[in-house]
Amino acid sequence: MNRNYSLDSLRSIAALLVVILHIASGYVLNGIYTNNFGTDFVIANYINSFTRICVPLFVLLSGRFIIEKEVPLKEAYSNLLKRIIKPLLFWNIFYFAYTLLANRYFNGTFNLSATLSYATNGQCFYHLWYLTMSVGLYLIAPFLQRFLKDKSPLQIGLITAMFLFIGMGIDFAENKYSFKLCFAFNSVKYIGYLIAGYALIHVRKINRNLLLSTFTLMSIAIAKVSAITVLHYGNLYAYDYLSPFVVIAAVSIYTLFIQQEWKENLLSKIAPYTFALYLIHALPLDIINRYLRLYPSTMMNSVLTGFILKLLAVLVLSIPIIWVFKKSKYLKELC
Repeated sequence: MNRNYSLDSLRSIAALLVVILHIASGYVLNGIYTNNFGTDFVIANYINSFTRICVPLFVLLSGRFIIEKEVPLKEAYSNLLKRIIKPLLFWNIFYFAYTLLANRYFNGTFNLSATLSYATNGQCFYHLWYLTMSVGLYLIAPFLQRFLKDKSPLQIGLITAMFLFIGMGIDFAENKYSFKLCFAFNSVKYIGYLIAGYALIHVRKINRNLLLSTFTLMSIAIAKVSAITVLHYGNLYAYDYLSPFVVIAAVSIYTLFIQQEWKENLLSKIAPYTFALYLIHALPLDIINRYLRLYPSTMMNSVLTGFILKLLAVLVLSIPIIWVFKKSKYLKELC
């Protein structure tokens, strides 16, 4: 099967956006906690808003490949075990142990109860929720494939819209009524994205400038709306991966890339390492943030300088860890 270098490139972009988002989020949250909504908050808010598409892009890309091709159930669930379950178990154990040790080193206490509370929510570190959610998507994907294979593009489009609206509705209700679905059912919200990844390959070509303009306008809207809601309502609903703004922005960029026919490039060559980057980048980032809480730095606390320095440090520190895992016969299956 020939590689789709456009989608490989998009996967790499999505992974880099995840790293950028997690770094920028620190500055956004710092502004909220200190009630300081000055320049640093504004810049971080815009960076964050333009990167919210990262996780939806991963789900869209998954739908493009796991729904398009029908595979026997045994093979499908074998892939689930290999690609998701094994990494999920390993990295939860890894980050659980790391959190205990980091708490002991930086705070003087293991803080076991707080660490266990994360584990009971299906994740031992903030970014691992995606793996837990993916289990549900991989479980249902073979049945979605069989259900959709005889449907017309119009029918598939309507089914996609229905599931996207269901996901958006659940997400809105979670925000309005301050509840969260049990982590075991979190994947329900993302079924719309999964189907859309497959459905959008049937869409007629759309003007590139229109798609880019839509993404830009939606990202600006995310920033503007978030600045208002955090001040008046104390929430960042527009940031949610299923807010209408993020849905439209993510679909626009995904549609743009599936219409491209790129040749092999640096981004496409990075694609095989994106899952590893997603899993590993949180480790050096957390160590840097913990160190800076103990030894504050004016340069690092400023988003203008700190953001770039953190991004470079996280990428540089992640690369050798990724290399070790990818070169190991036994570890490479974990990322």
